[in-house]
Amino acid sequence: MGLTQVVVPMIKSYDFGIGVDYSTGSPMNRAVQGEITGVKSAGGSTASWSITRITTTEELESALGISAEASYGVPAFQGASARFDFAKRSKVQSSSLFLMLSAFVKLEYLSIDEPELTDAAKLLIADSRAFNGRYGNMFVRGVDRGGLFFAVMRIDALSKQDAMSIAASLGGSYSAFSAEGKMKLDELHQRYASELHVETYHEGGPVDLDISSPNSTSDLYDMLRKWLTSFRDDPTANSVPYSATLAPMTIAKAPPAPNEADIQHASDVLAICAKTRSRILDSLNLVNFITENAYRCEFADGTSAADFIKASNGYESDLDVVAGCASQAMRDVTRAVMPADFAKQQGKSFPLGSIPSPIPTMKSGMAIPLAAPNFVGMTVAAATELAERFGVTLGYSDKIMSLSAITLMDGYTLQFPDSKIMVTSQSPQAGDKLPSDNTVAVDGKGIS
Repeated sequence: MGLTQVVVPMIKSYDFGIGVDYSTGSPMNRAVQGEITGVKSAGGSTASWSITRITTTEELESALGISAEASYGVPAFQGASARFDFAKRSKVQSSSLFLMLSAFVKLEYLSIDEPELTDAAKLLIADSRAFNGRYGNMFVRGVDRGGLFFAVMRIDALSKQDAMSIAASLGGSYSAFSAEGKMKLDELHQRYASELHVETYHEGGPVDLDISSPNSTSDLYDMLRKWLTSFRDDPTANSVPYSATLAPMTIAKAPPAPNEADIQHASDVLAICAKTRSRILDSLNLVNFITENAYRCEFADGTSAADFIKASNGYESDLDVVAGCASQAMRDVTRAVMPADFAKQQGKSFPLGSIPSPIPTMKSGMAIPLAAPNFVGMTVAAATELAERFGVTLGYSDKIMSLSAITLMDGYTLQFPDSKIMVTSQSPQAGDKLPSDNTVAVDGKGIS
């Protein structure tokens, strides 16, 4: 079977007609020329967004276009490092509820309809090895333009049962980023006193877009709206090429690669490496979550946090083996082997990581956390309940105190109930270390 066309993330130096090495994804010299056109009578643009629940790293990588199925494995190890870093930062694991917001703006797709070799490339047609060494065996035929925006929301409930209740209550309301779905998520977030952690990533859009972690779904909604609006106002200035279609060089009448069978085997190895790494990350994220939240875990007899730390070290070692295996396959396709065989070559054990059994359960009450919970976006009533369950003391600002009781001139007192005062800021911020007295200062405003 010969090399086939694939779609990969755009990386530096990719451009129309640029040659590409299939095994590494590396750009080579320009080998192909031809008129660059769009689809006739289809020059418009499309915008779409959705929210879906994800349970594995592989699901997130697939949406980002860096999974083994999305391409041929190479983007997961070279060129798409920014997307992979985002997937890694998101720390998907089975103990929490994860919602993925994805948005795309797609402008007219451009491609070379009738590719032909450049005059310089034609000089090497008779020498396939020299041609392959200078131009590679694939070329950039088409480019997707526009932008993409991703956010992963991790909801940490006080128990797995609460997390399941949140997921069940949301139902299909997170299928679109509607006002109804946003309000329902905010309501559940407060009812179950859960923590919200958000990671964001975008390609295209305004350069001054605030990509720090939003404190609430409202912040995230505002960020998405700003990103989408930028394309409506000035699509040319805010668009970027975000994926490339690579086609076999042979369709431009180039000589076949001298070692296509080895190249195909190496790509299969890279695909296995990508899938293996995704599964290892899921397990690593879970054991790390348990060790980082050991204060709220009930460990069964015979297990402790130390067992999960040991498991984490094992998974880190497994990741090193997989990375080394992939690197060898990209450097020399004739030496491509599966991760277990690579580990034997290196004299290493694989796999080392194993999740201790049984998994600890979450305590019904909360011990004092090491970091400040997120109170911003909650009502004072919900924040007070969460603080009590965490063992944290809230220090209310003068503004909140004044809202709680306002004395009118005629002697009557107008009181804002705690359910009508929203926390707008806190110190220390969510995730920061708590002071010795476990107090978090909060400020707020009245809401209608």
